[in-house]
Amino acid sequence: MLSDSDVIAGEWTMLSLALMLVCSRFYVRLILLKDTPHWADFWVLVAAACGTGLTICDTLIYKAGTMENFSDPGSYTLKVRFLQNYWFDVGMYFPKFSILSFYYELVPPTKPRIRKLLYVLIAFTVACSIVTFLDATFWCRADIASNWSEDPDACSAFNSMTMMRIHWSMNFSTEVFNVIFPFPILRDLKLRKPREKIGLGVIFGLGLLTISVSIGRFINMATQGNNFDAYLWASSELYVSIMVVSLTALRPLLRKISHSVYPNQTATVDQSILQTKSGGLRMETGESRPTGSPHSGLGWRAQSGKTDAEAGSQVELGAESEMSYVIVTEEIQASAAGKPENPTSNEARH
Repeated sequence: MLSDSDVIAGEWTMLSLALMLVCSRFYVRLILLKDTPHWADFWVLVAAACGTGLTICDTLIYKAGTMENFSDPGSYTLKVRFLQNYWFDVGMYFPKFSILSFYYELVPPTKPRIRKLLYVLIAFTVACSIVTFLDATFWCRADIASNWSEDPDACSAFNSMTMMRIHWSMNFSTEVFNVIFPFPILRDLKLRKPREKIGLGVIFGLGLLTISVSIGRFINMATQGNNFDAYLWASSELYVSIMVVSLTALRPLLRKISHSVYPNQTATVDQSILQTKSGGLRMETGESRPTGSPHSGLGWRAQSGKTDAEAGSQVELGAESEMSYVIVTEEIQASAAGKPENPTSNEARH
């Protein structure tokens, strides 16, 4: 059986791993992609701050020696536990805001139905977060001080199993919807290799880890109530959410590592491709162009003159599945004297 010191050590270990992944996300954004932080990145920072606050609160309770005391832990511990309602219950929504920001940048205006569905999902998630905040604050109505009263019959949001079930239901439903939402989008992604679409599906499917931990936490709370194991279940769910959201932005970092291990593997990138589609016009001329909607959180570009490990892949959400291509090539002739002649252009249409 785990001791209180084991729980604290486990929490700090998971928090450290989550913070490392958050830092890696910003390394990818700022250093590898040379981009500015997006809203999705800022929400991850807020989630990491909530995770840090939750672990600090558990550490304070550990130092007070009342981690296993749920009957009469004292006013100090009750105040800290009241604060934990915000770090955890409300903090669980910030990783969701991050992934929703990512979806908002991913879905282009040419997909109005999916975009309307995204607006509904955003509104529902925001509403659940507001209800959670208000519940955590006013569960005992205006008598907020009742939450840290030492009277055994006093109202307490931390000890309310009814509030726990309400918050878990909203958190779980938004988690499931966030995991399900992107899979229809994968059908419209134009990727150079099938394995890239599989890789995207795996990244999005990582949300199943959070759902699994959430189910485990609910079973523990429903069968045993507030107990010693609840610390580890709650913190694990928040940390896993932060890790999963951070992992969605690390694909360029994995490509950079792969290129450093296998530097001789290169891929040919077309120098000039003009793609015409009913949903819009896109030109690739060796420059980095955003895909999807403006400021897309994907950040996967194709650049001429770079290896596949450095350049990544071009991703586009098209309005139609059919494409017409115009490939422009240039032929340059040089005279025998070494003087250049006027170049001629040939166009091949397919």
